[in-house]
Amino acid sequence: MLGIFHQILGWFWEHRKVLVALVLILAMVTPRPAPAQFGVGIIAIIVAALNAINQALTAVIGGALQIMNQTLGTIDGIVSAVQNLFQNVVYPPAAINRARGTPRVGHGFLQPDPDDREDTGE
Repeated sequence: MLGIFHQILGWFWEHRKVLVALVLILAMVTPRPAPAQFGVGIIAIIVAALNAINQALTAVIGGALQIMNQTLGTIDGIVSAVQNLFQNVVYPPAAINRARGTPRVGHGFLQPDPDDREDTGE
């Protein structure tokens, strides 16, 4: 058994140049395995990371944005109520227009009559 093994190794040693050339040719000719879909492992990792970021934004920042939106809606309601108060109660347009018209009507009553001046004797 040991003799057969020595014979095989001897044959390989004698034909080593041909065997090396044959291995090199086969290595260059045989096709290499292609990664399917551009490296599925890397894309899966990127997609998982993007999903995690999306969940974090939706859960944390989305909740805060909803609270801010509700607060801004409340502030808008308060500003509208104050504006309505000023337009209808504090400075009503009808009363302002009446006040604008009053001096025109009573303009003659506010001016002194030039004939009624007292003579100072000078």
